[in-house]
Amino acid sequence: MTINYKNTLLSAAQITLKNKYLWFFGLFAAFLSNNAGISWRTEKGELWSGWEKLQSTQIFNISTIKGIGPLIKQDPVGVGINLLILLLILALGIFIAWLAFVSQGALISNVAKLSSGKKTNFQEGLQSGKRFFWPVFFFKIILKAISVGLLSLLALPFIINLTLNLGFWWLVLYYFITLLIVVLIFIAFYIIRYSMSYAVIKNARFIDACKNGWSLFYKNIINSIEAGAIIFLANIAIGFTIIISLFAVAIPFILVLFVFYKLAVEAAFMFILALMMIIIFVLIAWAGAVLTAFNDTFWTIFFIDLIKGKKNSLIGSLFIK
Repeated sequence: MTINYKNTLLSAAQITLKNKYLWFFGLFAAFLSNNAGISWRTEKGELWSGWEKLQSTQIFNISTIKGIGPLIKQDPVGVGINLLILLLILALGIFIAWLAFVSQGALISNVAKLSSGKKTNFQEGLQSGKRFFWPVFFFKIILKAISVGLLSLLALPFIINLTLNLGFWWLVLYYFITLLIVVLIFIAFYIIRYSMSYAVIKNARFIDACKNGWSLFYKNIINSIEAGAIIFLANIAIGFTIIISLFAVAIPFILVLFVFYKLAVEAAFMFILALMMIIIFVLIAWAGAVLTAFNDTFWTIFFIDLIKGKKNSLIGSLFIK
């Protein structure tokens, strides 16, 4: 029996659009999403820029640490307020991170119930997400560690290529290693995704979930690649639609901004500009939430189809008479 990807996509879209509370989970699960693609430049840029920003605060500077004591004596209230603000920001960051992992578990759990015809709601999803927080946390951390670790290996040949200029064949080797690393990261994504689904849907222990995830991927390599390609193309189509829609929303604002600019009405110009930015930001956040919920719904339905029994791949079915 061949997997009907069309039905999987339609079921994912129907569940996502019908159960709008999934968008809330999608909004926060988007922070953990790896569906947008794999880019060495992005990973390296995020890590390096984040480190540079942290260093720019001079928090690791010895003189800064030594100067805290006298500063507290001079302005204890000001220092206390600043420390309180930092603690609040830290607490908010921890809460959002916790909610992201909870939302990921909630999406998998609720979609599994909805796809089997069971009724569920936001509260049940939240409870399930809390219950499976640690499995989801460890699986996502492992995937991120594997991704960053493998991508970091590219730094060595990249640096050697720049400094020693070993020529064409070294460049070919570098791109081959890059391709190999990307393939390994995608394999890790599939295994972790299946393992996480086993942990949440089947309530499997961590080790058992890992073994089952690997086994399911090994038995369905072609199916997994096909599903990845299909959801990737679907994301491109949806992303293109979102971009066109955002342009359509922005056009009236741009026209009004042009009028106020020509009339030199600065206050109105700034108000419309701020309003446009807020609306576009909200629309982007909403689109990201829906898209993440849709992606997770697709992978959960696909996982449930796979564990029901051996499925023929779409490519393989072409050779079956």
